[in-house]
Amino acid sequence: MRAGAAAWVGGIRRAGQVRAGPAGLYSRGVRLFVAVFPPDDVRWDLRRRLAAAGNGDSRRNGDSRRSAAPEVDPALPQRHKGGMRLTAIDKWHVTLAFLGEVPGEQLPDVESALDQVDVPRGVELRLAGGGEFGRGRSTVLWAAVEGDLRGLRAQIVDRLADAGLPQDGRDFTPHLTVAYTQDSAVSHALEGYRGPSWVLDGITLVRSDPNEGYTRLRTW
Repeated sequence: MRAGAAAWVGGIRRAGQVRAGPAGLYSRGVRLFVAVFPPDDVRWDLRRRLAAAGNGDSRRNGDSRRSAAPEVDPALPQRHKGGMRLTAIDKWHVTLAFLGEVPGEQLPDVESALDQVDVPRGVELRLAGGGEFGRGRSTVLWAAVEGDLRGLRAQIVDRLADAGLPQDGRDFTPHLTVAYTQDSAVSHALEGYRGPSWVLDGITLVRSDPNEGYTRLRTW
């Protein structure tokens, strides 16, 4: 891939192996966050669980792997039988820090700050259980994350603050958003869910664009 090029992988646009500097790429502000992306098998296991919930089969023991994988495009939002719209699984991630809108010229500062983070590779993580934020039309349904991410989150926030960069100051609840609406079947399925574990192997700086989706800029 040539320098500065990018490729689409599923619904995620991946920048080439270049630094995320503004030259030629970002001449205006960019919306950024730092995240962990669970591996494909972990995301598909949860997707099958939620699809089964839409068909009236919530499997309270959490074992959804016996269900056939749905033939869906992972880059697109999906509806289960009840009509509830699930977010696109190719974008499923666990946000560690949300920076919001950052001027393009500050992207090197963001990278430098994240260079100083000691990523605890080898930490075991798992999607298990779930919950919701908000009410009514503002409801967000999410799968909870087991495993210690709080120390990593604190490091990231501190390094960004040291560099004078923005980050959200909200309480940290490790989660993976699956829908932006209330649905009792999905909530019930999340309560009894316990997915396969995986090992943390890095963090990713992501650009969010309403027209282009997510672009993974760099991974540490």
